[in-house]
Amino acid sequence: MLARGKSCLGEKTVLDGLDAQVRALEATPSGALIDVALKAAKDTVEEFTQKPNQAGRARIFAEKSIGLPDPGQLALVVITEGLR
Repeated sequence: MLARGKSCLGEKTVLDGLDAQVRALEATPSGALIDVALKAAKDTVEEFTQKPNQAGRARIFAEKSIGLPDPGQLALVVITEGLR
């Protein structure tokens, strides 16, 4: 996804949330994996909300995106909630 989208981690995209989920799940031996993945996705939204979008369509409005959550990151939260 990184290569196809020509983006990097840290650019306020859904990929940041996916990366956070992978790292959190790898650090969790067993148990409530959905809860771990959901927390990682929500934490990513919170972490990146005050940053500008640097990739995708939202990069055009980078300064206006500060203070707003990334739509892809929010979608990842909703998708993960649906796994419950």
